[in-house]
Amino acid sequence: MINIALLKEQLKRFWLGSALIMIAYLITVILPAYFDAQDKASTVTWLISLFSLTNPFVIVLTIFAPLAAVLL
Repeated sequence: MINIALLKEQLKRFWLGSALIMIAYLITVILPAYFDAQDKASTVTWLISLFSLTNPFVIVLTIFAPLAAVLL
């Protein structure tokens, strides 16, 4: 059973870390995919670079996002 009061207290304490991770994800993954949707060739190139982890910011986000989620 979920304790609603405890959940609200945890959200008050840890919302900033989750918000920063979500903003970083939006900037590095969602927005480039949205803006490159018109040109299919650049979208495929971008997806290949994303999944091959050539962007250093995506690498750092991939490593530290789960750690931040656990530690915060």
